[in-house]
Amino acid sequence: MEFTGERLVPGVEGLDELFLEHVSRYAFAAPLTVGKRVLDAGCGCGYGSYHLARAGAASVLGIDVSEEAIAYCRENHPHDAVAYERRDVLETGLEAGSFDRIVAFEVFEHVDRPERFLDEMKRLLRPDGALVLSTPNAHTYEAGGEGGDNPYHVKEYVPEEMRALLEGRFGRVDWYVQGPASGLSILPVVDPGEKASLSAEMRLIAPPDRSGWGAPVPVAAKLERCSYMVALCRMSGAEGFPSPGAICIALGDDLADGSGRAAALVQHGRRLQQQLDERGRWALDLQRELELRDKTIEKLQAEFEDRTRWALELDRKTEEQARLIQELTRERAGAGPSAAG
Repeated sequence: MEFTGERLVPGVEGLDELFLEHVSRYAFAAPLTVGKRVLDAGCGCGYGSYHLARAGAASVLGIDVSEEAIAYCRENHPHDAVAYERRDVLETGLEAGSFDRIVAFEVFEHVDRPERFLDEMKRLLRPDGALVLSTPNAHTYEAGGEGGDNPYHVKEYVPEEMRALLEGRFGRVDWYVQGPASGLSILPVVDPGEKASLSAEMRLIAPPDRSGWGAPVPVAAKLERCSYMVALCRMSGAEGFPSPGAICIALGDDLADGSGRAAALVQHGRRLQQQLDERGRWALDLQRELELRDKTIEKLQAEFEDRTRWALELDRKTEEQARLIQELTRERAGAGPSAAG
């Protein structure tokens, strides 16, 4: 399926970081869906539904309004615990209280009736269910399209608007932020064949003037300045509800045999090749423009020379006619009427 910008298509070269951004939301929600009946509202190409099923969800229903997307899901991301159906997220036609969990990632900004969407999601949840929703922050969102606008978005929201829409509908809403962070990693070395869990503890080291020269300080995220808002919306505020906590995911597979580094180098090489190809196409286009310009100049030069010759010929004929007129005038003057006898 062609990538148009409306939904992420896995495997498209140059979109690794965008894929990381999208799939990390499913990794974040996965612990909440283990053993649960899950709805993936606006499932797109189905990679997220597939991920949740592999992570332990009892069942996943992925729905999307696009028939093309659903066909792609069924062909590329089949799983025994996953079903894909073409449905409208505003009017699903599904039975009330059918799901323990609903995930709706980067869907909210696409709908023209946000209140209707939230009411429909709430209707589909069990009394102890939860919705995990994400949407870009209008304060910081910059679309990649011309003019900075995403033609597939109806509206991007600021945190104040999202709080008003969500916190009045659900028993409890916990807020998370998603976005790139500058940092370094210290990871254990694992011998080939061994298996290790590389879960990471998040710490923040502020600049020296604010942290005592490198002493870790508590992480304090700000919803107003994040790239994407993530909301965990519970139907009730019951205690004991599992929390996914924080998650930090990096792109790559740094294995002990060095294949991760090799893969990164291959990917970097592909990007360089793409840049060279683009510059080659640009050079060809420029060459065509230069050739067209030269031909235009040659044509104009030829037209100028033709007009110059025509002007010179016209001058010659004009001078010749002037001489003829002078001669005729003299002849008439010399052959005037005879004097009377």
